[in-house]
Amino acid sequence: MASSAPSPSVSTDLLGSYARTRDPEAFSALVDAYHQMVYATCLRRLGDPDQACDATQEVFVKLAASAGRVHGSVGGWLHRCACTTSIDLIRQEARRRTREASAASPDVVVELPPWEDVRVALDEALLEIPRSQRDLIVERFFNGVSQRTLAERAGVSGASMSRRVRAAVELLRDRLRSRGYIATIPLLVAGMAAEGAAATAPAGLTVGLHLVGVAGYGPPPGPPPLPVEPVGLGAPPALQACILGVGPLVAAVGVAMLIAMSLGGWDTPMHSAAHEMSTPAARYVGP
Repeated sequence: MASSAPSPSVSTDLLGSYARTRDPEAFSALVDAYHQMVYATCLRRLGDPDQACDATQEVFVKLAASAGRVHGSVGGWLHRCACTTSIDLIRQEARRRTREASAASPDVVVELPPWEDVRVALDEALLEIPRSQRDLIVERFFNGVSQRTLAERAGVSGASMSRRVRAAVELLRDRLRSRGYIATIPLLVAGMAAEGAAATAPAGLTVGLHLVGVAGYGPPPGPPPLPVEPVGLGAPPALQACILGVGPLVAAVGVAMLIAMSLGGWDTPMHSAAHEMSTPAARYVGP
């Protein structure tokens, strides 16, 4: 079951704290609040748990690297980043997928259940609606925030929030229809609520995500460094081991060393005076 995410202001404050001080507890709070939603989004797009783990790890690395430049809803930013990161991975696999598709008989037609037919286009349709309405859908259905809580946060009545949620869902339905996917409001509401509750991220994944914050990944506090090449999508073997829960302690040490090496020094909370360096951290210019 998706846990209720903190309010947008609290999430923004946590991310701001991490951007200023590299506070691992602030980043861990964001991981705990949003990793299930990010994993579920990646899994919905990719359909493979291992690839979804890789994509989820990459999303939170991007969040750490872009911590000082994320504006608006943190949950909305993470959902959008999960979509684009998953699309990048899909494109990397496009050649293999094309070969597999060509091997299948073109005469075979597979009829999907109504929601399974719609969910494949759900996230791309979400990216086409205004951010305020997309964030509302993400918070209500994917993060499991109650309508009453949303109304209290916005300072409006429950009836007013109900109308806002319905308007957002209706707009999403229209975007899906423009793509050739027919979905009723009840189907969308039930399907999105199920998406938020169904996918459970592997236990080992959380360990790897927390280590991103512990290692202080991202640009150092103070004046921003000159931009360098973005972080690649491929996770190092030690990081993959940590995600999958294989040898957590060994993987934790390995990932800390790898991240420190990639930053050019040990400018992290695990800093050792014997290895102190001042090389600026590489940073990813996130979406």
